[in-house]
Amino acid sequence: MKRSVNISRPCYFSYYQRLLAALLAAYYIIIEGQPGPFYRTVQSYDFLITMVFSSVIAVILIELVHWITVLLDRYLPWQYYLWPRLALQVLLGVLMVIEIDLVLVKFFFRLFRYDFESSGYLVSEFPLVKWMIYLLNIYYWTCHYAPGLFDVRRLFSALRKTPMLPPSKSEENTDTEEGSSGQVLVLRLGSRVRHVPTDQVACFKKESAAGYAYLKDGSVWNFDYRISELVDLLPKGMFFQTSRGIIYSLEVIENYRRERKEGILILKPGVDLEVSRTVSRERYMEFRECFDAYQRSTGTLGSDGQN
Repeated sequence: MKRSVNISRPCYFSYYQRLLAALLAAYYIIIEGQPGPFYRTVQSYDFLITMVFSSVIAVILIELVHWITVLLDRYLPWQYYLWPRLALQVLLGVLMVIEIDLVLVKFFFRLFRYDFESSGYLVSEFPLVKWMIYLLNIYYWTCHYAPGLFDVRRLFSALRKTPMLPPSKSEENTDTEEGSSGQVLVLRLGSRVRHVPTDQVACFKKESAAGYAYLKDGSVWNFDYRISELVDLLPKGMFFQTSRGIIYSLEVIENYRRERKEGILILKPGVDLEVSRTVSRERYMEFRECFDAYQRSTGTLGSDGQN
């Protein structure tokens, strides 16, 4: 039985991180907008009420940006719909969220019978709110195009210019394959980290910001690499990129056939992957040459593909 896939985004904020960010943002905005001394501000009853409602508003705004981004990742991914996605991200993730903030703040002022116009909110706090919404959208956009940028471990590994080596066996929540050769990839499943040689992988699939590695043992793990990074890491002549977001190990392919102008992979018995087996038309001829060369190198050229 295959393990369930953790479909959380590689470096998007988790729920607890979003909650903490909301509390810190609410606190900073309130303190920044107060002209009086800090100790007097935090001791006042108005500060406590304002802090509670500002935190609720901040949570709502951050959750809106998060789920709007996740929803657009699913139905309008950046790599396929750049300009429509950019337009909707700005419209829904920025402008709409800013308008919702104004509506919620005005409701808060009306609820406690404060004068919104004379409060100075539009001059002091509102510009800070807008900048935080801008930065949050930029952060999520950066997570898509550079998923490992905010991964501290990968950052230090890159600075040392050394490959990320598997940890010791005593390290918790980490699995390391033994008795295998080849480049080692870092895969994740929830809080678990697994260091897997490339010869243990049957297929890679990248969907929006989420990446899935289908191993030959039937398990499915997440990865943070971009497809272009995987192409450079994987051993030449052993894997082939069949479409924009899918890479197959040639070892799990038994044959192929031509259907219209595309190719259809025939996997070996016992290999059951919930991944498209289509070779795109612009990659078909190159795939045929690569697969035939692989069969010659392994002495299995006897099976004929339908050209």
